[in-house]
Amino acid sequence: MELVPFSANAAGAVLLAFGLALIARDGVFALVAYVITALTLAWVVQGLLDGSRAVRG
Repeated sequence: MELVPFSANAAGAVLLAFGLALIARDGVFALVAYVITALTLAWVVQGLLDGSRAVRG
C-alpha cells in the first residue's frame, strides 16, 4: 500500500474506526469506517493511476 504515500495511515484510521464501532456497538462509527474505507480505496486507485500516467510520460 505504500506505493501511494501515507495510504497506510488511512488504512490504520479505518481499522481504528471499525474497532471503535465494535467496542462501542455503535452503527455511526461503523458508517464512518465504511466511508473512510471508500475514500481510502478511491485515493489509492487514483494514486496508482496517476503514477502509471507519470511512468508512461
